[in-house]
Amino acid sequence: MPEDRVPEWLIDRDTHGMETLAKGEDGWCAAVDPNTSRCGIYDERPAICRKYAMGSPSCRDERHKWFGATIPTLVHML
Repeated sequence: MPEDRVPEWLIDRDTHGMETLAKGEDGWCAAVDPNTSRCGIYDERPAICRKYAMGSPSCRDERHKWFGATIPTLVHML
């Protein structure tokens, strides 16, 4: 994360100085809006987030851990 421009409020540091993205009480990244599931710093997100491809096997695995077999999606009706 040193090369990333992550807002200070999103950085957690452990006792050894290791930096990670802050998480909310629900365990999700603190940058994720709980009402929309959208990243609040998407344009400036860190490299680790850019490498994590949406819909990839690891992404689907994480969603399955959180939501089980039914993965919620946003549907917009016109």
